[in-house]
Amino acid sequence: MQLSVFIITRGRVGIFRRCLRSVLEHLPKDSEVRVLINGTDSQTEKYLSTITDSRLIWRTIAKEPRTRCRNRAFDDCQGKIIYFLDDDVIVPPHALELALRRFDENPSLGILGGPNLTPTDSGFLESVFGAMMCSPLIAPRVYRRYSPRERAFRMNANDSELILCNLAMRRELVPDSIRFRSRLVSNEENLFLHQCASHGMVIGWDPQIGVFHCRRNTVSGFVSQIHSYGVGRGQQTVIRPSSTHPLFFVPALSVVGFFVGLFFPSLLAMLLGWYGALMFCACLRCEEIRSTGPLGVLTSFALTPLLHFMYGVGFWRGVGSEFLHRVRATKVIPPEVPASQGSNIAYVDPARGS
Repeated sequence: MQLSVFIITRGRVGIFRRCLRSVLEHLPKDSEVRVLINGTDSQTEKYLSTITDSRLIWRTIAKEPRTRCRNRAFDDCQGKIIYFLDDDVIVPPHALELALRRFDENPSLGILGGPNLTPTDSGFLESVFGAMMCSPLIAPRVYRRYSPRERAFRMNANDSELILCNLAMRRELVPDSIRFRSRLVSNEENLFLHQCASHGMVIGWDPQIGVFHCRRNTVSGFVSQIHSYGVGRGQQTVIRPSSTHPLFFVPALSVVGFFVGLFFPSLLAMLLGWYGALMFCACLRCEEIRSTGPLGVLTSFALTPLLHFMYGVGFWRGVGSEFLHRVRATKVIPPEVPASQGSNIAYVDPARGS
């Protein structure tokens, strides 16, 4: 079998229906679609039960972290290529076929990804949120994930360009020792890709293999998403510091600088003024933000400080949670008392207590 498309879903049957329809309509020959329902979801189960396409295989499992769900793909999928998609993406007609062609033409290619594009029928806020992620100053290091500007296929990509909602990999080249970390709140593909690159795997990026990904439709939802990205980045940094680019420390350090600046109001005002001017220029210079109109530019400018601040807060939260996990995982081993010396210290069996 050539290709296995792997999708995790739960409680979003309306969005998921569009996703699955786009996949089945354009699925290459000798391919399958594996759907994992992560937790009880009668509506999605009922919908999938109505589909008679033999290429679709689905099952329901007890709810577990999405990272563990994704690791199931390496055991469940039958295809030589595993293609991870989110349940809220729409796959263009050519994407799956082109991805297979890239793997066929490049035998050394281990992982392939493409951009995460904003649907053309998105509402105002969704369009603004998607446009903001295309700005090199608002979303440094990761803006290529969302931008449709480039057109050239490359074989030297990294985690700054690839994203898990649209990620394919040659199954036989992924070592058994490399899997998605179950504790990560988000961004699990970043650490995964870094480990694969360290193992010598070739990672490609093709801007023509893009999927349309539904954006958050509320400010609170978008801010919460960015915050979770920060948490995942903080966890990742503690687990493997070399996997995080120095630019990702800027929002975290800015949070510290903001609170320090409260004791030096004039310095804080100067820094905020400089930051505001820089971000306003960033909004004006970004083609995607300009396309949302004057109100979109102002909305982007107003939201950018909040996004950077919440990402930084999330980063420190992730760092703290990872260190706390390590402390809790550390076991205190009682010292051994030589039998020849005797002792009046009672031994306490950790499994039984005192």
